[in-house]
Amino acid sequence: MGAVDRLLLVTSSPRLPAGMLSWPAWEALRSGPVFALDPESPQARAVRAAGIPVEPAGADATALRDRVEGTAVWLAGPDGDPRGLVPPGPGPHAAGHL
Repeated sequence: MGAVDRLLLVTSSPRLPAGMLSWPAWEALRSGPVFALDPESPQARAVRAAGIPVEPAGADATALRDRVEGTAVWLAGPDGDPRGLVPPGPGPHAAGHL
């Protein structure tokens, strides 16, 4: 089983065209497996067109803990994926403790 020790969050403004990202964002996307709540979003399609695979993230970011070793990248949707980055309910992985 994996052990994610770093989760990089890549976001962009919904006002920008899909794929228009900064150089550091593209470097982040190349630093580990990329996951998205909506792997068919315009941004995810643009990332795949650049040769970077985008996998479905599952229910939320905590699901990645057992799927990835080391660094994982979360490609946020146009709303920032608040439902995927903050697991519901109390506990050690609630808001701010991923």
